[in-house]
Amino acid sequence: MTSPPSPVPTVVEELPCDALSEERLATYLKTTVVAWHGEDGTCRWFLDRADPSSVVLEARRLSPATVKHLVTDTVSVSPWVSRDPAGQTSLLTAREGQWIPVADTRTLAKWPMRVEIHRSRLGIDHHHGDQILRAVAKDLSS
Repeated sequence: MTSPPSPVPTVVEELPCDALSEERLATYLKTTVVAWHGEDGTCRWFLDRADPSSVVLEARRLSPATVKHLVTDTVSVSPWVSRDPAGQTSLLTAREGQWIPVADTRTLAKWPMRVEIHRSRLGIDHHHGDQILRAVAKDLSS
């Protein structure tokens, strides 16, 4: 398992959370979700709005400086372990201009972002989490 990335950088602006509807995300996850867009600029989707520990996906826009180390042409996806809520996750980080490959298409990331999927809650492996993260990042960059 990879070691956790650096602490989560400060959100600089909001991502367009509405670019990814609850219905569309539900088709990726094969379960119903509820969106919540926080005052802190994060996008979160839950299995149950009343239970904060039921979060299955989180996305936030980052400052360009926090992802300048990402030098490859494509976004980075890695397995991770979350402490709050605890469990296996996968993490996508992107800088503006990196390619987001999804199936046989590629979309450029419009902004630096961090997207995390809580795999243990969904019962999926890292490979499946990777596919979902790329689709989500593509939607948020559309």
